[in-house]
Amino acid sequence: MSSITFTDGIKIHTDGEYRVTHKSDGLYVVGNGMCIPVDDSEEAKELLETLKSK
Repeated sequence: MSSITFTDGIKIHTDGEYRVTHKSDGLYVVGNGMCIPVDDSEEAKELLETLKSK
């Protein structure tokens, strides 16, 4: 299982399909081995649409 662990202890699993995850430090779009921080749910939605269309 692929994951990223940040120095503040936040751990995010990056396996699987693209999805949005909310952690105590913010929102992320994760999946297919990637973890991308986003500012808000609108940015997350736009990024998901872009990634899924490729």
